Amino acid sequence: MAQKALSDTVIKAPMAGLVSTRTIEPGEKVSVDNKLLDVVDLRQMELEAPVPTADILKVKLGQEVLVRVEGLPDAVAGKVVRINPATQSGSRSIMVYVRIDNPDNLLRAGMFADASLTLDKRDAVLTVPATAIQNEGGKAYVYTIENGKLTRRDVVTGLRGVDSKGNAVEISSGLQEGARIVKANLGNLNAGTPVKILPAAKE
Repeated sequence: MAQKALSDTVIKAPMAGLVSTRTIEPGEKVSVDNKLLDVVDLRQMELEAPVPTADILKVKLGQEVLVRVEGLPDAVAGKVVRINPATQSGSRSIMVYVRIDNPDNLLRAGMFADASLTLDKRDAVLTVPATAIQNEGGKAYVYTIENGKLTRRDVVTGLRGVDSKGNAVEISSGLQEGARIVKANLGNLNAGTPVKILPAAKE
């Protein structure tokens, strides 16, 4: 009995992790149902994301999700691991749970993030920022810089989505890899206008 009483004085966590909150102080008397500590395992995180019921049929287990977290410069990848079988009370959304690996412990519990679900994915394709695409008469084009002059290039676009740098558009034809393009929409530009590229400002 004495040995059991001694073992009851030691609290063992069911997993390895870090203490995030502590509600007691050393030497304090506690009852059986007292909350002592919150322990978190940051090696793998889970994101809760509400999805409208109109779109929930497009969500499948294992689908890739691109997650942009406040404070992080680059997006991180995750996968759908659980889909709630019922809507949230008082809303028309269904909660989806996304698992994110966190080997460098850059993510913290309670962070807010925006998640983009990958419905279709293509690798090794040519893309440009969505802001570079302009349209005229139903045709898409971009401005490139060639031999120090502005050139208009008609392009055929494919998928629209998000890559690691933001909103992007696939270019099926009309542009070569490595081309210099005008990223921002500067309005009506004249082809043949001389262009001078200035070095990036140093911070």
